[in-house]
Amino acid sequence: MITSTAKADLFCAKFNQSEHIMVITNSKNEIFELEASFFKHALQKDAHVFKGCWWQEEDEVREAFAQFGLDTYSLEKDGLLSLVSFSKLYQRGAIYAFTELSLKYTLY
Repeated sequence: MITSTAKADLFCAKFNQSEHIMVITNSKNEIFELEASFFKHALQKDAHVFKGCWWQEEDEVREAFAQFGLDTYSLEKDGLLSLVSFSKLYQRGAIYAFTELSLKYTLY
């Protein structure tokens, strides 16, 4: 279980653009909880949230995030949250997937 203190430590850490956070867990629910908590934190700082889905379906993510208090439909409608299926893009071909993604979003 990821404690609220551990989450706060992760979210307040100063990372540069080349650094990433890696969390290992065997609980799908913990992953959704951590992501939802992180996105809530980011949204409080007026950041746009981008969620790339490799192993989850977008609707599964929407339902899971709703359990943790994120209204994904409203956030998507307002342009504050983007859910993208990386697996669907990958299946269409890597070069086309990257082109489509880079045209639609600015990633850092």
